[in-house]
Amino acid sequence: MRQDCINAVEQALGRALKSGEAQRIEQRIREQKIQLATKDRAKYLQMTEAQRLHEAAKAAAEQLKADAAVKQKRIALTVLANQHLADYFDSQPGSILDNAPRVMAEQYDGYGNNRSAESSFHAIYKQYTAELSGEIEKFGPKLLGLLQNDKALEPVFRELRGEDTGITLAKAFAAKLNATFESMRIRFNNGGGMIGKLEDWGHPQAHSDYLVWKAGRDGWVGEIMPLLDRARYVKEDGMRMNDAELKDFLNHAWESIAYDGGMGKTPGQAQGSGMRANRGSAHRQLHFKNAGTYLQYHKKFAEKSLMATLVEHIQQMSRDIALVETLGPNPDLMMRTFLDKGRQEAMESGLAKDYIDEKTAEAQRLYDDIAGKPAPLAGSLRFARGASFLRQWLNMRLGSAVLSSLADESTVFATVKAWDMSMSQYLVNELAALGSAQARREARELGLGLDTLLFSINRFASDEMASGLAHKLSGAVIRASGLSFMTEARRQAFGALMMSKIGGLVSAHDRLQDLHPGDNSLLLSKGITDAEWAVWRMAAQESVRGNKLLTARAIMAVPGVELSLRQKAADRLMGIVLDETGIAVIEPGARERQQAKIPYTHIALGTGQMGRGSAIGELGRSMLQFKSFPIAMIMRHYSRVLGKTGNVNKVQYVTALMAGMTIMGALAVQLNEIASGRDPLEMDNGRFVLRAMAKGGALGFYADYLYSQTNMQGTDSAAAIAGPTFGLAKQVLDLTQGNAVQAALGEDTDFGAELLRFMKGVTPGTSIWYTKSAIDHLFVQDLQEMASPGYLRRIEQRANREFKQRYYWRPGKALPDRAPNIDRALGSGR
Repeated sequence: MRQDCINAVEQALGRALKSGEAQRIEQRIREQKIQLATKDRAKYLQMTEAQRLHEAAKAAAEQLKADAAVKQKRIALTVLANQHLADYFDSQPGSILDNAPRVMAEQYDGYGNNRSAESSFHAIYKQYTAELSGEIEKFGPKLLGLLQNDKALEPVFRELRGEDTGITLAKAFAAKLNATFESMRIRFNNGGGMIGKLEDWGHPQAHSDYLVWKAGRDGWVGEIMPLLDRARYVKEDGMRMNDAELKDFLNHAWESIAYDGGMGKTPGQAQGSGMRANRGSAHRQLHFKNAGTYLQYHKKFAEKSLMATLVEHIQQMSRDIALVETLGPNPDLMMRTFLDKGRQEAMESGLAKDYIDEKTAEAQRLYDDIAGKPAPLAGSLRFARGASFLRQWLNMRLGSAVLSSLADESTVFATVKAWDMSMSQYLVNELAALGSAQARREARELGLGLDTLLFSINRFASDEMASGLAHKLSGAVIRASGLSFMTEARRQAFGALMMSKIGGLVSAHDRLQDLHPGDNSLLLSKGITDAEWAVWRMAAQESVRGNKLLTARAIMAVPGVELSLRQKAADRLMGIVLDETGIAVIEPGARERQQAKIPYTHIALGTGQMGRGSAIGELGRSMLQFKSFPIAMIMRHYSRVLGKTGNVNKVQYVTALMAGMTIMGALAVQLNEIASGRDPLEMDNGRFVLRAMAKGGALGFYADYLYSQTNMQGTDSAAAIAGPTFGLAKQVLDLTQGNAVQAALGEDTDFGAELLRFMKGVTPGTSIWYTKSAIDHLFVQDLQEMASPGYLRRIEQRANREFKQRYYWRPGKALPDRAPNIDRALGSGR
C-alpha cells in the first residue's frame, strides 16, 4: 500500500492504522475517489490530486469507523446466535444432526419447542405483502393471470425512480413500496446486515440468466450499453469510461449474470463463505438512465413480470431476514459449524458414515431451500427448461382438481379438533370468504390466504424454472376451475379461527405457564417466550365479523414496547397461524421438497434431491408431479399422530382423518362422474372404496397405483406411478407404434378418435370440470365418430361391460337424455 494513502487515512482518523486496517486501504480509497467523482464530477475535476486523495481518505476513514462498529455488532449477534443454538441442541433429546432440521423447518410432531427459520420466513413475508395486498390486487395480473398487467405497473416504476407521472394510484403504491423496502433494509441491518441506502436506488432489477446467456456476450453488451447512465461509470481521475472500458466492464457483468458468477470463481476454492448479512451491500453495477430504459431492458431480458420482480424481491429479503435472525449474521457459516459438530458427535458415537452423510445432506438441503438457493443443475439447462415447460403445460389437466380438493375439509376438521376449536365457526368463516370480496380483502390484510394473490400454485407445481406461456396457461386453468378461490377461502377461514383461538387463550391466561400442558401442548410446542406472551396480552384484539382476533397488525401497534420485541411477537403469532394453516389446508414446504422418502426405504421423494437437467432427475420430477398433496399429508398429519398431541386421541385422529378423506373422496368421484356425463357409481363395493380413498388422498403416495386399477381411463399402473410426463409419452407411443401393430394384425385402431382424445388432453381449458362435457358433446365426440365410425358405441359398451357404468348424457348427443340417476349411488336405482 502506498505510504501517502496510509498517511492520509491516519490523519483523517487521528490515530495510527492497525495492521488489519491497513490491508486493502488503497482499494477503498480508489473506490471512494470514484464515488466522489460520480457524485459531483465537475467539482471533482477542479480538485488537485492531493485534494482528491484527502477527501477520499476522509470518506475511507469514516467507512472504517462504520465497519468497525458493524463488526462489533456482528460479533455480538453471532455470539448470541451461537449460544442460543448450543442451548437448544443441549436441551433436546437426540443428536445435533437429528435436531438441526428442526431449526430450519417445522416438524409438526409437537416436539422441538422452537421457531424454525422457515416459519419465520413465512411470517415475515406474509406480513410485508399483507401491507401491500390492496395495491397488488389492483396492479397484479388480470384475466386469470394471462395478462401480466406490466403496462399498468410502468408508472409505479417511474415513480419509484423519482419521476412524476401525475397518477395518484401509482404514487400511492410507489410510496408504500418505498416504505416496505426501507423497513426491510433496516430490519436486515439490525440483524447484522450491511445494505447501504443508495440515493439512486429505486426498485429491484430482474435478469433472466437464460435470456442473457442466449443473447451472447456481444449481443447483450450491445443491447444494454445505450440504456445505461454513462455518468455513473467514471474512473479515479474523474473521467468517464470510454466505450472500450465500459464494454470490458459489461463483459464481466455478462459473465456474472449468465453463469451466476461461476466464471469468476477460483477452481477448487470453497464458495458461499461470505456473510449473508453482506447480501445487497455491493453498489449496484447496472445504472440505467431512467425508468424508461430499465423497462425497455426488462421487456427483453427478464422472464418475470414487473409485479413478480417486486414480490420476489420482498420474498428474498424475507428469507435473508429470517436466516440472520435465526442463525446470526453469517448463517451459512453457523449452519456448517453446527453440522460439523454434529458429524463429530455422530462419529464419536460410532454411527455409520453413510447415515451421517445422509443426515448432514438433508439438513443442508433444508437450509439451501429456505435460503432460496436453486436446485443444482446436473445436466443440460435446455433439457431442464424443456422438462419444466412440459410439466407446467400438463398442469392444465388440473381443471377438475377442485373436486379432489374437497378432501381439504377433512384435514381441516382433524386440525380443528386437535386444537379444540369449533368446526361450525370454521364453516361460517369459510362461507364468508366464499361469499364476500370484502371478507377476502380483510383476511389478506391480516396476512391470510395471500398465495393466490402472490401468483403461487405450488401446491401442484413447485420449483419450476420458467414462467412463460405454459406457466400462465396452467395458472389460468387452475384459477378458472375455482381451485385457487376455494383454497384461499379455506386458508382464510382457518387462519381467522386460529387467531381467534390464540386470542381467547391470551385473554384468559395472564402468564404462559398458566396454560394447561395437556390441553395446550400444540401451542406450547411452538417455542413461545414469556416476553412474547406479555406483548400478545397488551395487543388490542381486532373485531372481525363479530369475532375477536389476535393479529400481527395489532401486536405491531402495541405502544411502549421495543420494535424488535414487537416484531418477534408478531412473527411468532403469524408463524404459528401459517404453520397450522399449512397442515389444515395442505401446502408442501421445505421438508416435503427435501426430506420425503418412501416409508422404511431410502428412496427419495423430494424434488430437491433430484438434480436438474439429468434424465434421472427430470424423470423423478415427473414422477412426483401431482403427488405433493399425499406426501405432505403423510409427513404432516402422521408426524402429529406419532408425536405429542396433548389430549387428542390418536386413534380417533387417524380414524377421523382417513374416514373424512374417504368420504370427501367419494363425493369428489361422484361429482366428477356427473361432470363427465355419467351416472354416479355404485358405492357398495371394494373397487369404489379404493377409488374414493385414492381420490381423497387417504392412500398417500400409493394412491396412483391403486387408482389405476379402478378407473376407466385406460391408464396402466406404471404410467400412473411414473407421472404425467411418462403417461404422455406412453400415449404418444400407443398412438404411433401401438396403432401400427394393431393395423398390422388387422385390428380396429381407432387412431383418429384416439388422436382427437390426445389433442383434447393437451389443449388448455378442456379439463375444467364445468366445461369438459359441453366441449365433448358439442364437437369433440362428433369428430371422433367421424374419424373412427362406431367409436362412441364401443366406449359406451366398454363402460357398461367393465364398470357397469351408464351415461345420462350419451356420447354424441348434443343434450342430456335425462337427469343423472342419483339413486344409483345408494344402490336403489340400478
